[in-house]
Amino acid sequence: MNRDTVIRGEYDEDWELQRYVWSNYRHALTEREQSLHRAATLESKARHAKTEPAAAKLRHMHGYFFNADVAAIAEKDLGTFQQQCCERLLHDYADLIYINRCERCLHIVASPIACACLWCGHHWYDRRSEMIARSTSSIYPAHK
Repeated sequence: MNRDTVIRGEYDEDWELQRYVWSNYRHALTEREQSLHRAATLESKARHAKTEPAAAKLRHMHGYFFNADVAAIAEKDLGTFQQQCCERLLHDYADLIYINRCERCLHIVASPIACACLWCGHHWYDRRSEMIARSTSSIYPAHK
């Protein structure tokens, strides 16, 4: 299933889990993973730049470097790299990552502190303090 299918409103558990982990727990990546992702993102954008000066500008931005790993990630697909990182996070931090699901439809919601389901419209705002307390006991950044 591709992203276009998801945008049309079909729920894909694997894609939603990856989106959730990447959006909410990316800060738990290793320094190497974060560096590789930043550099590969810039390299991928440079490869698709319309002009050579634009590509050169991207390749001179802070965080850019080029090595075989960056080339492989940029060449293959950033999504594959993100998926591998998410799988590692879910494995390494299984007891700390809280997957927040709607109690009605059981779909994954936007974040560990979300109190509404974008899929079915159900909400649980009356339990907001519980959601914040639960999420701050994990590796999710403290709610401000």
